[in-house]
Amino acid sequence: MRMLARKVDSKSAPMSISELSKVSGFSKSTIHHYLKLGLLPPPNKTRANLHVYNATHLKWLRRIQQMKETGNLSLTELKELLDKGLLTSDDASAPQTASSPDVQQMETDVLDLQQAKRLHIIDKSIALFSKFGYEAVKVSDITDALQMGKGTFYLYFKNKRELLLACFDRLYSLILPLEMWDVVRNEKDIFLKLRHRWSGGNEKYSSFSGVLSLIRTSCFWDDEEVKENARRAYDVIIAPIRKDLEVAIASGKIRAMDAELASYAVLGVMEGLSFRLTLDSRYSNKEGADFIYPFLMSALTADKPCEAVEKVVEGARMTVTDMNGTAIELSGTLFSNSPYLTGKLGDAEIKVDPLLLSTIAVSSADSKRIALLSAKNGQEISLEIDGDTIIEGDTPFGSLQIPFAKVSEISFHANET
Repeated sequence: MRMLARKVDSKSAPMSISELSKVSGFSKSTIHHYLKLGLLPPPNKTRANLHVYNATHLKWLRRIQQMKETGNLSLTELKELLDKGLLTSDDASAPQTASSPDVQQMETDVLDLQQAKRLHIIDKSIALFSKFGYEAVKVSDITDALQMGKGTFYLYFKNKRELLLACFDRLYSLILPLEMWDVVRNEKDIFLKLRHRWSGGNEKYSSFSGVLSLIRTSCFWDDEEVKENARRAYDVIIAPIRKDLEVAIASGKIRAMDAELASYAVLGVMEGLSFRLTLDSRYSNKEGADFIYPFLMSALTADKPCEAVEKVVEGARMTVTDMNGTAIELSGTLFSNSPYLTGKLGDAEIKVDPLLLSTIAVSSADSKRIALLSAKNGQEISLEIDGDTIIEGDTPFGSLQIPFAKVSEISFHANET
């Protein structure tokens, strides 16, 4: 039988028949029919007696489809070619060779599907472990919650302990995008950076809270490997805060203190604030962000008034006129979550305190937004402003957001004292 020439590559990403069906576009009944005819190699079997497929099956399915369409061959004719050794999945006339972009895309599709399934198992497990405790949750509880067979579960994890360690690693995938966020990575002001971190983390608090709770409880286990992995995972979120605090202490931007203890205290404040916002709708995310900046500054800087900072944090009062001539007054205004308006002057970047301005006139030039800033002292400067900058503020009817690209003019008013 030519089936021996089509031995399944055990190194390819494993799939259930449902996953193979989703990736290939073939129905499960069609796949079973092809298996029965001998057009596909038999699947491997796991210790749980689950049939496992991989990219080899995907290549054969697409090769069969190609031959049916381009050669107008029936399934019987394809089987005859196969038995005579005249048809292979990597036939010279086929575009899908082992190194071709099509086959590489197949492998990518399989891996993406496997990764999504794996993360789905992890996220559901984190929720169950956090709610009922690790010891109380059985593998069957996880598979029942996911409406998944145990055999599929064991394709991804050897046991529940391996799953627990994978739950710790989940924090990396949550933290990395936050730390790579431009507004966090490029921010030089330690307190604005912490504010941006809180805002980004607060948006994903439902995901963060579960994994952080699981990691904390695991730090007290008797199992040394679990305990060490939990502590290492927790340091993923602590380390960036600690590093920024160390730099700020060394430069004198905040007073001398133990950066290790301070980083844990800052994280506690951030997490506590996010938790409070989930309890009811009394406070908005913007109010939380406005609170945390002066709070952390007062806690971390030297014992002196922070009146100047508080004036900036409370936001400017202004009238914004859009491209249609509609004007509305805003208070507590922020620019993409920052109290400062950022613009470019040549290759330089300038952060403008809006409390120093009287007006901004906006014009377009070569698809760019050029803003003429007039200061209260009479000086003027033209800056290039990112059109995606979001102007956000409060109106008597609720909060308002508008991209800078839609604004024609801004006039500033003195803040009430």
